[in-house]
Amino acid sequence: MHRLDSLRRLPFLDALDNDEIRHVAAACEERQYAPNEVIVEEGATSVGLFVVGAGVASVLKAVRWRRQQAIAKLHAGDHFGEMSLINNAPISATVIADGKVECLFFPRASFMRVLDEHPAIGRKVLWSFAQTLSHRLVEADRRYARALYVRDRGAAVVHLTSLVVLYSRIVWAYSRVFLRWKLGIPYRPERLSRIHRRSAQLFRDVACRLKGANVKMAQLASLQAHLLPTEVIEELRTLRDQVTATEYPLIAGMIQSEFGLGPLEIFADFDKVPIAAASMGQVHEARLVTGERVVVKVLHPGLERSVRIDLWVIRSVFKVLARFLKKVDLMQLYREAEEPLHEELNLLLEAKATEQIGRELQRMGVRVPRVYWHHSTQRVLTLEYLNGVKLSDIEQIKSWGIDRRKLMQSYMDAFLRQALEGGYFHCDPHPANAFCMPDGQLALLDFGMVKKLPAIVRTGLMKEILGAFFNNPTLYADGVIERGVVGERERVLLESFAREVFADPQMRSAIFDHDIKGTGDVKNLSGKMGELLKKLDTFRTPQNELMFVRALGITIDVCREVYPEEAVSQLVMPVAIPIFRRFLTENPQYAQLPPGELADAWTRIRELLEMARSSLRVQRTRLERDVTGMFQTALQRLLVFSQTDRRTWPE
Repeated sequence: MHRLDSLRRLPFLDALDNDEIRHVAAACEERQYAPNEVIVEEGATSVGLFVVGAGVASVLKAVRWRRQQAIAKLHAGDHFGEMSLINNAPISATVIADGKVECLFFPRASFMRVLDEHPAIGRKVLWSFAQTLSHRLVEADRRYARALYVRDRGAAVVHLTSLVVLYSRIVWAYSRVFLRWKLGIPYRPERLSRIHRRSAQLFRDVACRLKGANVKMAQLASLQAHLLPTEVIEELRTLRDQVTATEYPLIAGMIQSEFGLGPLEIFADFDKVPIAAASMGQVHEARLVTGERVVVKVLHPGLERSVRIDLWVIRSVFKVLARFLKKVDLMQLYREAEEPLHEELNLLLEAKATEQIGRELQRMGVRVPRVYWHHSTQRVLTLEYLNGVKLSDIEQIKSWGIDRRKLMQSYMDAFLRQALEGGYFHCDPHPANAFCMPDGQLALLDFGMVKKLPAIVRTGLMKEILGAFFNNPTLYADGVIERGVVGERERVLLESFAREVFADPQMRSAIFDHDIKGTGDVKNLSGKMGELLKKLDTFRTPQNELMFVRALGITIDVCREVYPEEAVSQLVMPVAIPIFRRFLTENPQYAQLPPGELADAWTRIRELLEMARSSLRVQRTRLERDVTGMFQTALQRLLVFSQTDRRTWPE
């Protein structure tokens, strides 16, 4: 092998003259390798440059554990390992001789010695290295961009195909259930239970793989114990924070791309196994070099693509449904759902919301983790570690001796005061995002999905909710009209609807407690709302409240799950009364009600209590519903008269 000819083939030695090339050649070694002999092992460091003089070698790359695949062939004149001349980076592949191979080897130590002894060679070689590396990086970027484009298109096809297959199988399964029910030959309960569980498992498995909006849907569905079968709740509950985790190398790569350093270079310690994985990202425990214990939230790679596809599917479905639902602007609802999903892709927005809402929550005695800004970027968020358990871990909360009733009142109070008084609130307070500390303090986490309610919407919602909860039709109608949902001329219809629905104990139980005894309750409530919608000529789809309605439903369901011993409407009473009292103080016009209504309420309560004392034939459930409904009315009147004239109270 002629050393000078071999070295002149190398691009980064082009600038050297003949004397300088001879100095380099003198530092090289000639080596020979037998067939199947390893020339260099993947992962080796500080090796040097190899130039193939004769023969053929194979380049192997590890594709999985204990398995390698040939990715290229090296012939006479080819070279590899040049980057190990200037740094300690490990060799990225294994090279094996296919037959007898002759190589010219330039060790890294010899290269460094030549640079020290001949500075002119060093300047020329390093400049050529920089130019060659620059060209290689540009070409690598182009290849990577093309590969990403092809991969994304392929992933999009797989994503859509998975969704189509999933929903087709679920629709087919329940179509058979419906058909057999209509024919009078329904499935046995055991078979129906298996169908529920299998469908939920299919959805869970696909959502785990695709992540994004599908997991959000599953998390919301897992709280609907009053509507969905038990088997579905059990299967989907795991998606609150146990989504299939992304492999650590990809997470490390994400951190490397954000900071330019790996996890173990930024943090003193970094647990490779996540402590939780959810729809948008996963959380790893770590420790800063200054000693603080933290958690690091990292977005799943490819999440942007997944969210983009999910939103396209939702938009397409809404466009089809919009042809049949003329009165409801489904695209308005889509835009409200789209905004928070896009914002969750930027963890710096979550960090900002954590601090902003956290200041308000801390005044209420709610714990919020501290943000470490120097260790946070758009895709990586570092927060203080909080030692607590999820609200759904009821057994641990009981073992600590925590008052669950007080804990849930704190939880509901935090949400209502955030939304109705502050206007800036946490939109996703499911049990995995709310912790109970060992001392019973409530902690809220994951402020990726937040919403700012406009003042007019916030005021209108407060009137509507308080009017419904305290059975005040005038206040309810004012709230709906103020938000611009209907015009003033529809007031009579709204007040009539409020009197009929919010005075009915069964309806109140379905709305405020999510206590639905059967399909009849759902049909009755939806039927009345459908009738009202048909009669409202000035109806406009509500704006800026979809996230509020979603979050309110979640808080009610969480209260039912954590403290099922008491109806949510009774549990929240100590929280709602101060809010209502402050509202009446600021709006005294709603305190001007006929005094006779209070006496009527007290009379009805006395009658019911007398019936309970004198007769055992009164149905207990009916009595409880009636007493509860009348107590709500009487309490509202007491609050009203506490703001006006106490002399009008009944004896």
